[in-house]
Amino acid sequence: MPEVTLEIGGRNFPVVCQPGEEEQLQKAAALLAAEAETLQAHNGRVPEARMLLLAGLMLADKLLEADTAVSGAEERIRQLQAQVRSVEEKAARMATSALHSSEDKDDEALTVAQRESEAAKDMLEQVATHLESLADALEGQG
Repeated sequence: MPEVTLEIGGRNFPVVCQPGEEEQLQKAAALLAAEAETLQAHNGRVPEARMLLLAGLMLADKLLEADTAVSGAEERIRQLQAQVRSVEEKAARMATSALHSSEDKDDEALTVAQRESEAAKDMLEQVATHLESLADALEGQG
């Protein structure tokens, strides 16, 4: 098993990990080290156990904030999906109605249905972009 030496708060910690996990471990340690540096900048040198505890708590707080943001985003996505379904249903009703009306009305209703279908498609693309942004932000934190 590979051994990686992690520097956190100016101290070295040898850690054994599974093969292939070295890079992820280094990234996690870098997050912890950044929090430890913040603590030391504000409080000076603190005992190792306290430094690690407080740095871990600071990271946990950030994780909770990210979870809350994700939950809020998921709720907003559900709302947007409901709106998209509503628009799609309305467009389908209008398209069906257009088939039963005169030729002029058919063209007009079809145009409206096409516009609403495009609006629904645009909304779905915005939701997808927003989800990708959230995923990127969470990956950047983790």
